[in-house]
Amino acid sequence: VSLQDTSKLKWVNLNHSSNLRVLSGLSKAQNLQRLNLEGCIAMENLPHDMQYMRSLLFLNLKGCTGLNSLPDINVVSLEILILSNCSNLKEFRVISQNLEALYLDGTSIKELPLNIKGLQRLALLNMKGCTKLKEFPDCLDDLKSLKELILSDCSKLQNFPATSESIKVLEILRLDATAITESPNIYSLQCLCLSKNEQINSLPENISQLSQLKWLDLKYCKSLSSIPKLPPNLQHLDAHGCSSLKTVSNPLACLTETQQIYSKFIFTKCNKLERSAKKDISSFAERKCQLLSDALNCCNGSESEPLFSTCFPGSELPSWFCHEAVGSVLELRMPPHWQENRHAGLALCAVVSFPDSQEQIKCLSVKCTFKLEVKEGSWVDFSFPVGSWSNQGNIVDNVSSEHVFIGYNSCSKFFKHLGNQHFTTSESSKCSPTKASLKFTVIDGTSEISGLEVLMCGLRSFIGGGSSGNYLKKLEVKEAEQNLSAEKLSENWTSGSGNTTEVSASPEKGNNAELSPETVAASLEKANSAEFQIEMSIVPRETQPSPCSKTSKWACFACCDFQ
Repeated sequence: VSLQDTSKLKWVNLNHSSNLRVLSGLSKAQNLQRLNLEGCIAMENLPHDMQYMRSLLFLNLKGCTGLNSLPDINVVSLEILILSNCSNLKEFRVISQNLEALYLDGTSIKELPLNIKGLQRLALLNMKGCTKLKEFPDCLDDLKSLKELILSDCSKLQNFPATSESIKVLEILRLDATAITESPNIYSLQCLCLSKNEQINSLPENISQLSQLKWLDLKYCKSLSSIPKLPPNLQHLDAHGCSSLKTVSNPLACLTETQQIYSKFIFTKCNKLERSAKKDISSFAERKCQLLSDALNCCNGSESEPLFSTCFPGSELPSWFCHEAVGSVLELRMPPHWQENRHAGLALCAVVSFPDSQEQIKCLSVKCTFKLEVKEGSWVDFSFPVGSWSNQGNIVDNVSSEHVFIGYNSCSKFFKHLGNQHFTTSESSKCSPTKASLKFTVIDGTSEISGLEVLMCGLRSFIGGGSSGNYLKKLEVKEAEQNLSAEKLSENWTSGSGNTTEVSASPEKGNNAELSPETVAASLEKANSAEFQIEMSIVPRETQPSPCSKTSKWACFACCDFQ
């Protein structure tokens, strides 16, 4: 290529010029900023006069498979150098001290030069798939701007350099499919990928001190046998396919009040998990759900992702799920005041069976369709995500045996979807307990996956403000107390005793019949029993008015307050 007037050029694109061997005539391109030579497979060398390109910021040599060396030059302005898949390049030479991003992935480089320490502005170094790289130089302390280091698929890399607390900016470290034996401790890390490493059998005990760590990928670490206590701000843990994993810390992670929104902890195909470990994961999930309910930001939930989810091998619902059913459908009769707490959250659970003959899958999601009867004959549908699992890229896998999926969702989107009119248009709409039906299904993103069966399902409600326990159960107890109060008044009315005048006057005074402590205690015991059922009516049928109205002397005590 020979160009006569190049002084005004700012961008040159010669990509996939398969016959281009020599690049000349650009030495006078003083204003050239971007040069794209991707796929120029016949080019073996770069000209020395490239160093006179004083404005060059971007140089793309991706896929130049004929390139075997770099000239000893200094392109002072160069910030981004792409040498990806230059498979014949065996030695790297620093050609600019101002590099900010360096792509060496897919090259045949065996080692990096010592003067790489001088790249003080380097923020990204990608060496993915450098299968001949055996060691990484002890230079991390010197690369003061390095934020992302990718060493994925460097299969011969056994040792990672010792690090110190002076490393303060490195955020992303990918060591997946390497041969390193120990996980590094770098306190600034936000993302650490160790997946497909068969040498690591444990994580450092002080990993809980990595307070910035949000993403930990341990997929297919087949020698990993235990997981210590994890950092407090961890949002994503993927331990899928850790076939030797037996124990986890209790608690699984430090639980503190935090501003994080979403978190996911995946233990699919960890078939050697001990029963105590499964219990520890379940207990962590319960505490996490309550913590999210207490947090102010839990009302900002999403319809596409649960605020918290986890999955692990198992065939039983955790004991803290108060409402449960065999099969994929859970029928509920909701107390009439269940919607009072608009910031309540719901934990949903499904036990899914994966048959041995199941075809390999790339991803799956468990969702719950919540069908609510807002008034007689009128139903509203709403979907809650429960949990999901997926493999990156085109990797497919099969998940055998039974697995437990747990997901926590805020109800704020749910109430917004329903609209306030369902609860305020008529006082009579509050008089009857509301029916609900929950159906759990397993989908591959769009359609239901055949062959997978939901064996059991469950629900647990949470309220915020530091409250604990089951919100729906508490409302059932509250309704039981109100029912007994109404029954007491009804007995006095129908008995024809001298108390009739006193009872009929109670609406004006706003005083319901008093209950003894013994009666309330009996009510609580009955409400918590398995046989307890919410009654649709609170006064005898022959005396029950319709519709309920605050102006009626026989207004429903369960939902109307007398003025």
